[in-house]
Amino acid sequence: MTEAEHPEQLRLPQSPKRTLSAFDWVMLLGIPVVAYFGVAGAAVGNTAGLVLTGFAALAMVAFRALRVGRRNEPHIAPWTHWLSIGVAVASFVTAWNAFRAAPLDTGIVFTLPLVPVALFFALVIAVFRRPRP
Repeated sequence: MTEAEHPEQLRLPQSPKRTLSAFDWVMLLGIPVVAYFGVAGAAVGNTAGLVLTGFAALAMVAFRALRVGRRNEPHIAPWTHWLSIGVAVASFVTAWNAFRAAPLDTGIVFTLPLVPVALFFALVIAVFRRPRP
C-alpha cells in the first residue's frame, strides 16, 4: 500500500487539543481579579475582602476540577489537585494575615495581592502544560 493510494489510512491520529470556552475565559480572568481585590480589601481591614478571597479560593479549586472531567482534552497530572488546594489555602492565609495586620501601608496594600495572583497563574501553567510521554 502506498501513500498515494490511501492517504487517510497512513495518517497518525492527533492528540486532543485544549479548547477554551467562554466560561474558561471568565474563570481565567475573573479569579485573579477577585483574588486581588479580596486581598487588597482585607489589607485595609474590610471583612468583605476575606469573603471575596474565600470565593476566589473556591474558584481556584473548581478551575482545576472542571478541567479534569473533559474527555476531549489531554490528561492533567494528578498532583495538580493538591497544588490547587495549596494555592487556595495560601491565598486565603495571605488575606487573613493582611486582615489581622490591617491597616497596612499603601504600597503593601497594592503589592501583597499579587501573591495569590502569581500563585494562580502558576496553577494555570501546571494544569495546561503538556504531560511528558
